[in-house]
Amino acid sequence: MIYVGGTTQQALALKITPYGDTLWLRIIENFSISGAYCGIATDDGGCVITGDGIANFAVRLNSNGSIRWTKFYNSSSKNNDIKRTTDGGFVFCGNNGNFTAYVTKIDSSGNLIWEKPFPSGFDRSFFSIINAEDSGFIVSGTVSETELDSGKALIMKIDNSGVIRWEKRYTIKGQGATILASDVLDSSYLFGGTSSDITLNSDGSTFICKTDINGNLTYSKIIYTPEQEYFYDIKKINRDKYVMAVRIDQNSQVYDNAKLYIINSTGGAIYEKIFFNNRFSAFRSVLPLSNGDILAAGIFEFGPAFRQRDIYAVRTDSMLNSLPLSINNESTLIHGNYKVFQNYPNPFNPVTTIDYLVIKPAIISLKVYNVQGKEISILVNKFLSVGNYKVEFLGESFLSGIYFYQLLVNGVLIETKKMILIK
Repeated sequence: MIYVGGTTQQALALKITPYGDTLWLRIIENFSISGAYCGIATDDGGCVITGDGIANFAVRLNSNGSIRWTKFYNSSSKNNDIKRTTDGGFVFCGNNGNFTAYVTKIDSSGNLIWEKPFPSGFDRSFFSIINAEDSGFIVSGTVSETELDSGKALIMKIDNSGVIRWEKRYTIKGQGATILASDVLDSSYLFGGTSSDITLNSDGSTFICKTDINGNLTYSKIIYTPEQEYFYDIKKINRDKYVMAVRIDQNSQVYDNAKLYIINSTGGAIYEKIFFNNRFSAFRSVLPLSNGDILAAGIFEFGPAFRQRDIYAVRTDSMLNSLPLSINNESTLIHGNYKVFQNYPNPFNPVTTIDYLVIKPAIISLKVYNVQGKEISILVNKFLSVGNYKVEFLGESFLSGIYFYQLLVNGVLIETKKMILIK
């Protein structure tokens, strides 16, 4: 999985293994780039990323994180989504910062094929783009014709040249709406986003809707919850089951937390789980895996006024049972100065040793989990001074299998590693 992000004059891409270990981190510094907002994997194990900048841009990275090419285009655009095209290129969408939606199409070498603006009376923004069932692309977002217009969900089909073939605008149950994510179903399309209910003085509720291949609305549902929820992503697991990522605002709590749903085709919750972290957290994207697991990634903010930010990833099973994979520090752009090393021997029976490094005095915890995410042992939980340490884990009372151990510093997860017990 590849996660993208960044700050002013900087974009970053992070590639992790299925178990959350960092493969590489690439930082791209350029005065014309304000951050990477989206990326798409390539067949060679690399990716293409784009986002916000003084100039519309795209960067292609190789499988080892090295830069293959960096391209800047004619317009200024904040791109929110990118997809591969059927002809081997890439297409991305967003807006130009002046209330005008934009779509850009490039070839596999980053050369510009076309970029098109799509203005409206007041505001039009694209947040998602997918390949259409037949040909061309489905772009979606929101549109307003006047400043007083609360906005309608916007779904548009454009052909391979960027020409509009049809456009649909919808309220959701009579409410203004913004589509933030989409996916392709069998002969239909799935959308998710946020609706606004002025009568309830609400910032918004999560909704899902479906259309046929011509954009005609066939189903919509607003998912009301006691807490305020902010929608981020939705993906198809199969035709009748979807996974959805939101952020939950718990009025009685200090921090917002990431939340995942698995829902049925009518929006009913099959499973749901809040990922409590005693910090601000949000999953920006979700990815169903071929074995039924779910991979989610986003942000984790902490420190004074939440000014420190980490990259946060979780892998769950099909029922959302999970063990946190890793948190990678985006503020310092390193995986923490504290370090836990791979256990030795590994595989082991029945005893193995884990070394770890403490670079500043802190409360250090080292915990062991089974594959279901259940904590089975606390090896360390105390204040430690600077130094190198080691601890043994005795596995004689546990079954053969895969286990995970985590290093936490002052309650913040630093790193997770895997070990194998074989009897």
